[in-house]
Amino acid sequence: MERDQLAKILRNDLFSRRDSVHSAYQYAEKVISTLRQEDKLGVYTLLHVMMNTIADEIEKVKICNHNWKELKSSQDKEAIIVRCTKCGGVKEVVVSNKR
Repeated sequence: MERDQLAKILRNDLFSRRDSVHSAYQYAEKVISTLRQEDKLGVYTLLHVMMNTIADEIEKVKICNHNWKELKSSQDKEAIIVRCTKCGGVKEVVVSNKR
């Protein structure tokens, strides 16, 4: 999985962002502090399970000096699909003046 793919999976634009992970964690703690004491443990558990899972996914992100190769010939298209011969990543590339 590529870094951009991971970010796309994790991001939910329904919610805002913070400037840093530390700031986001402080915000989470502030919100959790408003809960009843008996509810806090479950919410902290969920928060830290998510953080650990995200950390695991970040560790899996491949760092690759890509070597992109076109998958199919596409003379009449405005965009082409390419795959990296090193890591297998796939992306669409807009082609200017291809015609």
